[in-house]
Amino acid sequence: GLKDILLTYNIIGKQKIEPLVQLARQTKLSVAIDNEVALATIAQAAKLAETTISLLIEFESGNERVGVQTPQEALELAQKIQQQPFITFEGLMTYPCDKQVEPFVTQAKHVFAKSGITINTVSAGGTPGMWDVHEVQGITELRAGTYIYNDRHIVGSGTAILDECATHVHATVTSRPTEN
Repeated sequence: GLKDILLTYNIIGKQKIEPLVQLARQTKLSVAIDNEVALATIAQAAKLAETTISLLIEFESGNERVGVQTPQEALELAQKIQQQPFITFEGLMTYPCDKQVEPFVTQAKHVFAKSGITINTVSAGGTPGMWDVHEVQGITELRAGTYIYNDRHIVGSGTAILDECATHVHATVTSRPTEN
């Protein structure tokens, strides 16, 4: 019953195309990419589904995870997106929402504007930063994921306390090896 889904990771390879086609036919679908191989996979799925899939370009924001490294790289990928039928460039995406997000977004908006491309969405992720995201200029949406359950990472970030974690494991030792 979900009507709008964002897949926040690269979809790559022939085996992923048919499930993506089926999903695109059922809902408004957006996918994050950071390379041309993922772009080709999404483009083929969108063509087979005969429906539009929106793309966000993931950029690196400080944790050395994934994503394009510069606004220029993002622009080049966005220009390639615009050459494909059935897919559209929607904007940028990153995780986590760190101090490097704002400078990247500011520079990207300038570079994209000079090329006549609009960045509609800037999606940032991360539960630890959800209380401060309003201070980061340019973010249009936040994807906070683990806040509903909390976990040790969230506790370690100071965003939650252990008693706010959804699951606690209580165990009783019923036997133990004896010494011979």
